[in-house]
Amino acid sequence: IRICERTYDILTTKCGYMGHDIIFDCNILTIATGMEEHNNYGKDFIDAVEVVRRKCPGCYTSGGLSNLSFSFRGLNELREAMHSVFLYHAIPKGLTMAIVNAGALPIYTDIPDDMRQLLEDVVMNVAPEATEKLLEFASELKDKKAQKGGAGGGSSWTGIAWSAAAC
Repeated sequence: IRICERTYDILTTKCGYMGHDIIFDCNILTIATGMEEHNNYGKDFIDAVEVVRRKCPGCYTSGGLSNLSFSFRGLNELREAMHSVFLYHAIPKGLTMAIVNAGALPIYTDIPDDMRQLLEDVVMNVAPEATEKLLEFASELKDKKAQKGGAGGGSSWTGIAWSAAAC
């Protein structure tokens, strides 16, 4: 936050930039790693974006979502659902851009209830056992995918009609 504030001040007061010409690409860190100190990274990012947008009027904010879900590489369905849950909370708080495969994102309300609740708990760090529960869920998901002959690399969301439509 301090770096964004300082940069904003220099760019607007000394360099003549307008707030709407500034994009802060804030760093999203990996959550659900099994390390307790990482548990709040999702919520911390969302809270920080809100502060940056308030303290740096007119600026835009961005973040690369693949970092958030890196613990679950190979389980694209879970990763994409995590990104949707994260965006559901981050956009109202001020995230204006995200580096993400938007065509692969499920609609928030289309995420199965059990998965969505686990992801909510992890992204917002609302329960001490959230990470452990999600890791167990991911392990079961990986086992199911392996039994079906795949590691979970493909997305089940890409079959949604709107995602295949031409822009």
